[in-house]
Amino acid sequence: MPSRQFMIAASCTFIFCAILCALVLITRKGDPVAFAVTGTLFTNRTAEVPDPNLTVGYDGQFAYYIARDGAASLPLLDGPSFRLQRILYPLAGRLLAFGQPALVPWSLLLINLVAQSIGAGLMAVLLSTFPRTPAILGGITYGLWVGLIFALRLSLTEILCFTLAIGAILSYQKMHFRTTVILLMLSTITKELGLVIAAGLALHAFAQKRRGWSVLIFGAPFILLMVWWGILRLMFGDVPTQYPAARFEFIPLRGIFVGRIDTVELIMLGLWIVIPTLILFTLAIITLWRKRILSVSTSLVLAASAFIFVMPGVSWEDPLAAYRVATPIIIAGLIFLAEHFPKQLKWFCILWISALALAAFLPALWV
Repeated sequence: MPSRQFMIAASCTFIFCAILCALVLITRKGDPVAFAVTGTLFTNRTAEVPDPNLTVGYDGQFAYYIARDGAASLPLLDGPSFRLQRILYPLAGRLLAFGQPALVPWSLLLINLVAQSIGAGLMAVLLSTFPRTPAILGGITYGLWVGLIFALRLSLTEILCFTLAIGAILSYQKMHFRTTVILLMLSTITKELGLVIAAGLALHAFAQKRRGWSVLIFGAPFILLMVWWGILRLMFGDVPTQYPAARFEFIPLRGIFVGRIDTVELIMLGLWIVIPTLILFTLAIITLWRKRILSVSTSLVLAASAFIFVMPGVSWEDPLAAYRVATPIIIAGLIFLAEHFPKQLKWFCILWISALALAAFLPALWV
């Protein structure tokens, strides 16, 4: 039963992630702000007593500042238009905390912990629609994908973004197109990567001659993002495209070679992202050629692969960012393999779960 698969995958993910969160809280003396990894480089701007030992922190601090301070967070943001484009996660954190600053880091952590567990459960339900598929294993693989584990540890937006996106895929499969559009709109204003999943679903709808829904599935999230960008432009005089993370490469996979990436990191990125992407893209093209039918999963792989090929160099440079940003290929790959190559799915699951070994190379995140 799908409900059983949902519960097992969600529970296993929740237990694993809760243990990691408890470890962080224990080693950080129970301080939930540790998940945001704040840096004095930005807090000094408003501090009564500046810290002379500057630290940079990490991206999750900006979601935390927005959730905690609302409009008053602007002096703490490195790029207001860039950070505020991803508004849903900090807004949800602020609402869940009832505007109480002390509760905000807890609410952001709770949202990500619950959303990651739900995402794993939804993935298991999605995979269960295909025969002979280890749906629970696939759901747990998504739940334990190291990029999302990093997002949980660092209070980042990807978890909520992709949980909403998986919900949109499930709704699309059930032909609940209005729900699909709404979920994709919410996913996109959580993080613009929701557009990758929207593009895959829109491509399939177009191939199925559902032209109107195809336009809505991609157009509605895109227009919402553009309208929000327009508001941010009026407020701050710029849009997020000026930042390095929005500068895509035109030569496939060029981004991985233009950044400062050492040999070990390059091998790991190749093993867990580049090689699986190339395999899945090739299999998708072969499947499309042989069957002459564009399935939902094939469309998602084509969209996700295209995104990986043009990923900005700055995303590849950051060992934490690349795995988070590459999550669409994990989502698409699991669904595609379940539909077309169910016997091979377990090998990809083993490969992607093994990426958790990366955590061993970053002990400072946990202890």
